[in-house]
Amino acid sequence: MLDLGPIAFACDGHWAFLFANNGIFYSGLPASLRTKIPELWKAKRSFRGLALRPQGGWLLLLDKNECLHDGLPTPLAARLDEAQKASRTIRSVAFAPDGGWAILFDQGFFESGLPKNLRDQLADHAKNRVPIRCLAFTSQADWFLIDDRNGISANNTNHAAYKQLAELSARGEAIHWLAFSP
Repeated sequence: MLDLGPIAFACDGHWAFLFANNGIFYSGLPASLRTKIPELWKAKRSFRGLALRPQGGWLLLLDKNECLHDGLPTPLAARLDEAQKASRTIRSVAFAPDGGWAILFDQGFFESGLPKNLRDQLADHAKNRVPIRCLAFTSQADWFLIDDRNGISANNTNHAAYKQLAELSARGEAIHWLAFSP
């Protein structure tokens, strides 16, 4: 039986499904990531998250609050390294199709190149101390935020996914992750 772990889709068509018991399905992953994953399995490490940058590069969130990455822009890599040195728990990292990015923490975030309406939502959540579980982008740059109170925010409330998520949330269903295929 396969124990599904993190999944990731990049807007450029690359994707990966990681399994806790040494399995991986993927398309278009960089060689540096394909070789790193088996090394981590051999070291008995577990995966908390995976993010693929449409412009190239990747990030793995591991147990022990560790983050590994390759091919990311220097400002993002510096923020990730700074967060690790400060022992900040990284909840997730999201990449927008146009190159913007966000690092989400239990409290707060770092971002670059995101639309103002999304930055405002992130700032409001941080100010009100409501952690964000997940931030996901469609290949058309629509964005969706899910917070720890099961609140859902989006820039396109007419999107079919928003309507489905709002319905699930209204029923009290816990929504933990969201990913869009290209």
